[in-house]
Amino acid sequence: MLARSLCMLFAIAAVSALTVPATRSERKCVPLKWESSVYGKLVEVVQGTGLVADIVATTAVDNSKNRAAFRESVYVDGKFAGNYTVLFFSDVGYVVDTIHMKCTKGETREITQICSDSESLTHLFSWNVGDQITDTYRLAVTNGSTVITVLRDSFTIVSELIEQTFAGVPQMVAFQYGNITNGIQDESVFDVPSYC
Repeated sequence: MLARSLCMLFAIAAVSALTVPATRSERKCVPLKWESSVYGKLVEVVQGTGLVADIVATTAVDNSKNRAAFRESVYVDGKFAGNYTVLFFSDVGYVVDTIHMKCTKGETREITQICSDSESLTHLFSWNVGDQITDTYRLAVTNGSTVITVLRDSFTIVSELIEQTFAGVPQMVAFQYGNITNGIQDESVFDVPSYC
């Protein structure tokens, strides 16, 4: 009976340990520069009609220069809807329709390096997934709500859920990140097209 109680106590302690966020002494940060493959879904309602789009993309983030580039192919109802590049800089953002060579200048997103002890993060929960521990945080942003999940050991972002208003339209976007690499192979991903 005592052995069984000790086993239960050990099991409870082990599960409880997984719900504790990384401590300040375990500070981890996303790389200053990184690239990734991205798969996502976007849901928005325009004039009472819902739209669900699939997004297949690559992203490049350079926190040292406050910039990000998101090159995406968008599919609606399984049909190709267009190729777009979304560029964010510290002062401006662009949505570029690369097929029709149209550019819309608009809102930007704050591009800063996120660390496990960033004031903008609130730890929500942790999971043990196989041999990895993931931590999920709410990220304070100015235009909506963002929840990110990271691998604890490397602080690599694996998923992001965004609720935002973009160009006056409420949206929910879910992204899964993969093939994340440190550094940026081609800095031209941040070039603003001449027609912008």
